[in-house]
Parts: sequence; C-alpha cells; structure tokens
Amino acid sequence: MDFIIFIFYSIPEMLLLIALVLTLCGQRPPTTRYIVASVLIACTNELIQLADTDMVLRAFLQLIFALVIMMMFFGLPFFRVFISLCFSLLVLQAIELVSFQFGMLITGMDYQTLREHTAFLFVIWGNLVLLLALLFFLEKIKFSLFAKESLQKPPRSQTMIYYFLAVLFYVIGMVGAELNSTGTITKSKDILIMLIFQVIFLFLMREIMRADRNEFKLKIQQEYTENVTSLFTSIRAQRHDFANHIQVLSLLLYQKQYEKAEEYLRELAKQTVTISKILIKDNAGLSALLQAKTSELAREGIQLVLDLQTNLINTTMTSIEMNQLIGNLIDNAADAIREDGYKSPEIHLHTAVHANMVYISVTNFRPIIPADLQKKIFEYGFSTKPGHSGIGLAIVKQLVKSHKGEISLASTPIAGTTFIIQLPVIEKTQEAEKVI
Repeated sequence: MDFIIFIFYSIPEMLLLIALVLTLCGQRPPTTRYIVASVLIACTNELIQLADTDMVLRAFLQLIFALVIMMMFFGLPFFRVFISLCFSLLVLQAIELVSFQFGMLITGMDYQTLREHTAFLFVIWGNLVLLLALLFFLEKIKFSLFAKESLQKPPRSQTMIYYFLAVLFYVIGMVGAELNSTGTITKSKDILIMLIFQVIFLFLMREIMRADRNEFKLKIQQEYTENVTSLFTSIRAQRHDFANHIQVLSLLLYQKQYEKAEEYLRELAKQTVTISKILIKDNAGLSALLQAKTSELAREGIQLVLDLQTNLINTTMTSIEMNQLIGNLIDNAADAIREDGYKSPEIHLHTAVHANMVYISVTNFRPIIPADLQKKIFEYGFSTKPGHSGIGLAIVKQLVKSHKGEISLASTPIAGTTFIIQLPVIEKTQEAEKVI
C-alpha cells in the first residue's frame, strides 16, 4: 500500500507542489529539470520519513532538502524559494486537512483506519485534483508572491511581511497536522523547537537582505566608476594627440599640400564630433555609459549613432535608473543584431524634449519582431533569444511605468524596430537642451 501511495500520489503531489512553488516565485518550470527535481525531493522526503525522529525535525529536514535541491536545479534566490515553499506547504496542508476530515466523515473511519483502507487512495487523489485546479487558476491570472522588479533590485519590506505570514501559517499547519493524525498535541516541545528554528531563519533572512542590498549598491557604483574612468581616459587621449595633429597640419600647410591637409582635417573633425556627442551637458553618468557602449560595440563592428537633443536630467528618474533604462535598450538592440548575423549593424539613439515630454528612442533596423511577439516582448521571462533571461525589457517597462511614462514598440520592414519612451519632465522646458 505504501509503495502504491508513493508512486501514484507522493511523486505526482511533489510535481504539483514544485510547480506551485515556481509559480509563486514568478517562474515557469523547465520540463526536464523540473521532473528530476520533483522526483528527487519526493524520494528524499520518503527516506526522511523512515527516520526514527520527531515529526518537527523530519519536517525541518524535508524543508531544508527541498530548498537546497530547488536552488541547485533552478538557480532561484534562497529567500524567494523559502517563502514560496512555506506558502505551498501551507496550501497543501490545508487541502489535506479538509480532504481527510471529509474522508473520515464519509467513511465513518478514524485517520489510522482510513489510511489502511483502499478508500484512502480516493481521498488523497482528491488532494491532487484540488492542487491542480489551484495551480491552473494561479497560472491563468499570472499570480506571484513577489513584485516583478525585485528580480533586479534588493528585497523589500513587503517580502518580510510575506516571511512572517509564511512562518505563522507554517506553524499553524504543523499543529493542524498533529491534531489531524493524533487528535491532540502530544509534544509541546516540538512547537517550541519549530519556533526557535523560525527565529533563527528570521535573523538569517535579515542578514541576507542586508548583504544583497549592499552588493546591489556596490555593483552599480563599480559600473558607474568604470564608465566614468573610460570616458576621461578617452578625453585625455584626444587632448594628448591634439598637439600631434597640429604639428601634422602645420607641416602639410608649410609644404602647401592643401588637399591632404583638408582630408586630414575632415577625418579629425569626425572624431571630434563623435566625442562631442558623447559629452552630455550636466550628465556625466550618461556620458560615461555611452562612451563605454560605443567602444564596446565598435569592437565587434556595431555602430552606435547618437542624436542627443537633451541631457535627460529633467525627468524624475535618477542617473542610475536612466542609465539602466538606456543600457538595457542598447543591449537588447545589440543582441538582436548579433542574432541576425550583423546584417544591419547600426543602433540609433535619439533623445528630445517636446510639449513638456522627454522622448527617448532606440532603433535597430534588423531583425524585425513579428506582430504576435510584439505583445509579449515586455513580459518577464519572455525572450526569443536562446540563453537569455528575458527580464531586460521587462525592467525597462517597469522603470517607465514607475515614473508615469509610456513605452511603445514599432517594428516594420521599412522603419526597422524602434522602442519609444515618453517621460514627463520635472518642469516645463521651453526648448531642448543642446549637447556641448
């Protein structure tokens, strides 16, 4: 009987439970890893159940092994998996309590007698049907416990609230399980041990949140510093070369080689215009980002064409957020060009101010995004590129929405693919700020 229950209930139950955890995490399960992880957790739980230990210790070990396996197989953050797993166990516990009570009421048996009867199979299969229905509903409404932008940002206070709720409900669920199986709480020390474990987890979560927040800030600061350093290195290099250019021009003019001097000046002017476009008034952070992106893309033959009519400091976005927005859009365009085999290796960035709105557009001419995919392009986790997480454009959309802006996409064979962003300015601007 136990073997039949394991094959036809425990493993299917774990498949549904892990799918529920991933849904609450805001992820879609990859098929192969999902099945292997579910079977492995089911086998691990069965082995732990055979151990001659307290119920609370067994439950704690099952939770730890499930956390470790899910983190290894899916690469999800510990904090996110822990909270989603606690809620999933709570849901499962509630479903089992209802179905077992209903089964005992219908059959007139107590829990132990029902467990040894064939009717027990129909009771537990009812659990699977209810769990499957809940999973289908959550998938339908695309429910997740976590704010989507938290994929790229440190944990927020809302997540701590989820943690406290998970702890509370998990404890209630364990008490309910013991009441359901024995009719009484026989070991009050089990509840005390459980609460001690949760207090330890609480302090651990606080330290993890603090470390994540510090690491996030440090990473942004390092990227900003590297970009600024690269920009000033380029400026110093051009200033250093300026004296050499003057000497060459002086010699050509002295030798009356006017055509060569004119050609030399033309080439020099191209370089000067390029660096001038990158030097944006009052926005060193964006200047540094564009300098870094221009150099990086140029090394693989992609040209970043700049048409900047505003310095982008007149919106509610911080310099870091603006860099994150433009950086993601440029990276997305570059990825598309790479996937298309560099057939049209140009990216155009245009900024302007009109009617009290800031306009930002990023265009790459190939490839074209099909109409059916244009509606999905901003969804979290959606990507047409192999090996990509599919969160770059979702982050851009979330940033724009959080600052009361709008983002749109146009992709046609004639005009190419263009992402257009509109952001309200902080105060009315009479004319566009010119770049120096």
